[in-house]
Amino acid sequence: MRAVRRSIVLAMIAGLSITGWQPAMATETADCAWTATDLPLPPGHTGGHVRGSRDSNSVVGAGFHNGYTGIVWRNGSPIALPKWPDRNSENYPNDISASGLVAGHRSTYTPTSYLDEPYVIGGDYTSYRWLPTPAGVSARPVAMNDRGEIVGYSGESGAAHQILLWKQLGGHWTRKSLGPGNPVGIDEAGRVATDDGRIISPDGSTRYLEHVPGMDHPVVVSYENERVAGYRALENGAISAIWDATGKLVSSSDQDFLFARAANTKGTVLGTTLRARLETAVWRPGQPVQTVADPRPEFASLNLWYGTITEDEKIIATYETTEGDNQPAVWSCE
Repeated sequence: MRAVRRSIVLAMIAGLSITGWQPAMATETADCAWTATDLPLPPGHTGGHVRGSRDSNSVVGAGFHNGYTGIVWRNGSPIALPKWPDRNSENYPNDISASGLVAGHRSTYTPTSYLDEPYVIGGDYTSYRWLPTPAGVSARPVAMNDRGEIVGYSGESGAAHQILLWKQLGGHWTRKSLGPGNPVGIDEAGRVATDDGRIISPDGSTRYLEHVPGMDHPVVVSYENERVAGYRALENGAISAIWDATGKLVSSSDQDFLFARAANTKGTVLGTTLRARLETAVWRPGQPVQTVADPRPEFASLNLWYGTITEDEKIIATYETTEGDNQPAVWSCE
């Protein structure tokens, strides 16, 4: 289940040591080559980017067509979500469940203000349902699980956010505050991970991610596949780490500038590294670090873009075409 907070990832270099295993140094050689398959855009769209996914067959994003509009890809085929008549409103789907339910938000801009309104849409994707929010306060869904629980936040840009949990009870959506913070995801057990390294359980209890030496204040980037990915930038390097759903450390890297972005339960990690230029990288236990290029997933370049590695070893992200447009895609290593 998609669970990611947008975060600008710094420059990285490809030296690596992982707790429990020692991969070779970064190299161009690999047992497979990464190839991208475009997720087609609906007619009239001039570009788009991925914003969330359940797996490579269920993806959501936004495309540009006189403003940003919502797109759902089911088994690789695009479905354009209904547009609003207000030309100042844009549509940003953020996640999708196994049943195809989509959670997103409408952003409405005026010369002096903006408002984010959270919604869900499913079935034949023709009708939105608005999620309850504090009156007049912006709110955005971040992630959802297959039980239909949605985690997000409320609050204005630059102000302290409140974590919100939406559930459907008796045909109605309810809202509960989990306290201050920024959520990065929710798992099937209802546990919520936050960008400051907390895991909030459904009973309200909180635990912190296991401490990594030298990583006092990790920036948690994503929580999906029951794997939390985070990093800490240092003056002369960086530390990255992967934790499980209980907060236990699974692996960590402490050499130079290699940051983890997402991981799966097989031990595959997606991240970014820096050689002559910023590059996307994948590393696995006991194998060389691979770079992914031509085209390169651009999830690390902008803080609004999404990138993940699925349980079946596929990358879901966005790349820039030679014409300068943004193209959603799925990468496979074959």
